[in-house]
This record gives sequence, C-alpha cells and structure tokens, in this order.
Amino acid sequence: MRKHMVDTMNFWSTINAPIFIDGPCNEWWSTFGPAPNNAYLIDTNGKIYAKHGWFHKNNDNIFCDIDSLLGINSGLCTVGAGAGTFQVQVLNNNATGNAGSIVYDYANLVNNSNDNVTIGIKKLQKNLPPTWQTAFCADVCYSPTDDSITVMVPANDTLLFSLDFITTIPADSGSVQVGFRNANDANNQYSIKFRASTYPAATTDITKQIQVVLYPNPAHQFLIIPQDLTFESLQVLNTLGQVQPTQYVGNKVDISDLIPGIYFVIIGAEGNQHVSKFVKE
Repeated sequence: MRKHMVDTMNFWSTINAPIFIDGPCNEWWSTFGPAPNNAYLIDTNGKIYAKHGWFHKNNDNIFCDIDSLLGINSGLCTVGAGAGTFQVQVLNNNATGNAGSIVYDYANLVNNSNDNVTIGIKKLQKNLPPTWQTAFCADVCYSPTDDSITVMVPANDTLLFSLDFITTIPADSGSVQVGFRNANDANNQYSIKFRASTYPAATTDITKQIQVVLYPNPAHQFLIIPQDLTFESLQVLNTLGQVQPTQYVGNKVDISDLIPGIYFVIIGAEGNQHVSKFVKE
C-alpha cells in the first residue's frame, strides 16, 4: 500500500527528490511522531528544519517554513488570528464507561461572527488517577502529551471539540478544567470542567482488548483496517451513538457517503471490542 502510494505520487509529480517509506512497524512515525499527518521539512544537509504534526493545518503552516528556508514568498504562507468571536456550547461534560475504555466529553465551539476566530485551548487543571490520560480532539485528534492546542473556526461555523479520557482498570473518576481563549480578544474566553467516571466491566475482558490502528485518519473515501486482524463485526457510529450505513469488503470500509465529522468504529473480535475514533473529511 505505501509503495503503491509513492509510485502514484511519482507518476503525477514532477518533484525530483528522494522519497523514503516508513517500515511496516512504523519506526519513523513512532520515533519522530506520533501525529495525525506528519510533515517534515529537511534541508540539503539532511537536517530537519521544521516538523509539523498536521500538514498545512491552521497555525501549523509548513509553507511559511518553506518560504523562510528558501528565502522566497510563494504566497502560500497565511498568518493572522482573525477578529471573530466564539461561544462554547457544552454537549456533555460527565462521561461514563467501562474501566479501561476511552470515554468522551463534547462541546461545540460556535462562531456566530462574520470573521474567522482563532482559539487557544489549554488544560488548566488536571485531577486524574495516576494512570489516566486525556487528549484533545478538534477536527483532528492530538497526542495526550499536548496540553495546549490552537484551532481556527471559520466565520458562522461550528467546530466539534472533545476531551478524550483514556482510562485504566480499576474503576475510578477524574476531571480536567479546560480553558478556551480567543487569540485576538482576551475578554472572549471560557473555562469548562470536564468529568469522567468508569465502572467495572461486566462482560468484556479489557486486558484482552484488541488494539487496532485505522488509517488514513482523517479519511475521505475509505478506512483501512490492518489485514492481519480477523473480526466478526464492525459498526460505524456518529457522535450521537447512531449507527451509520456503511459497507466493508475485506479490510476496507467505504465511508464515502458519510458527512464530514467525527465518527467511531466499533470492532468485535474474539469476544472483545475495540472502539476507534476517526475524522471524515
């Protein structure tokens, strides 16, 4: 699959540059990532000039670094916070689930103004069991080590935000105070406490829960499941828990009919369940 993608790119591209393919165990991604859609700018001496966890994402614009490295103005580098305003609409701030699972709190970031708004999001205070972790998802999902992120919400648009609680056994509870602040207006800010609690799993042996990495994520037309996984069932759910009509053949799930947004895949294999989150572009 990876070699096929490189061959396809070489067929259509006129860029004459070496192309390296990560190994089957994702050695590069595991060492220098992980991130949703890594991009690395490497100079002619082989030195990494810039690293981007999400290629050409807001406030992570690699074209600005390319212009800086080459000393040019391509016109592709865009900066600016935007003068819009936003509100936080809490959808759920008290998630529950089985111990050892991932549970989710949700909020909408609503921009009712006629200009883009740039929002800084930060974990202000964490009150969690020692083995728990939390991660932001806002259009893309970030690493649990990212305690602050920046997102942009277009004018008159809404961005779904989630705080994911990565829990462990035994059952416990915790909370995180999250701050949302307009990068262009310090008076436009919110502080929300998101909570989560778990209970003992009655039917699923969490210690045997399968670990599955679905790709690409975000995805546009198809979602790929590792070929070495044999599973008995697969469902795709939206954020309201509603099953979505999808079809899968082999290890490929057709998501082309889904509207853009955040979805969950529930995979059943050998009496266990695994829940993965992905973003449909």
